Amino acid sequence: MRNAIFAVMVAATSICSHAEVFSDIWYNDTLASIKKQFPKAAYKDLAPAWLQADERFIEIQGSGLAHRLLIHFSDIGPPLKKIVIEKQQQNQSSTQQTIDWQADLLQRLTNTPDEFILVEWVRIAYIEKVPISRFKARYGEPASCKFDESFEQVCTWPKRGMTASLSEDGKFVYQADTQFTKEEKIESYRRRNEATPAWLNLE
Repeated sequence: MRNAIFAVMVAATSICSHAEVFSDIWYNDTLASIKKQFPKAAYKDLAPAWLQADERFIEIQGSGLAHRLLIHFSDIGPPLKKIVIEKQQQNQSSTQQTIDWQADLLQRLTNTPDEFILVEWVRIAYIEKVPISRFKARYGEPASCKFDESFEQVCTWPKRGMTASLSEDGKFVYQADTQFTKEEKIESYRRRNEATPAWLNLE
């Protein structure tokens, strides 16, 4: 589980430092905040073979979105709930303030679980394929373009934390991922008025 337990549309993107943010969805944004951002969209849980027990992979499409979004989340709710319950059982001499805080957190974990489902990375799947020339005009030449193990051509822009999957002829992009750069992660905490975790400063 990521350390966070303890502490997306070419036409509609914003830029932070050298990174690329799809659809104004930032690192560690909650599923709850995204549902407020796109209240009329349809949300569908997907189950790719690589998905772990503490993860969610959700497809978002519909009103307000020109393309499909596929977002990988970490679900810190269940393990965090387990920790809180264990603390409640162990800390018989806790102060009333600690007892009240634990009870409030446990209630939030139970009643508003979407607040504890956090964005890891974002994929945008284009309904209309985008010419690779437009990507190069916007982002510059990719650092590399090569075939992956599925013999699909993938181009990468490491300074933007972005990869793009190309059509068979290599002329069009049909989906792009943003993994978020260090600068972008720091910016995401700043936008939410949250302290940057120490582990991020060490990356």
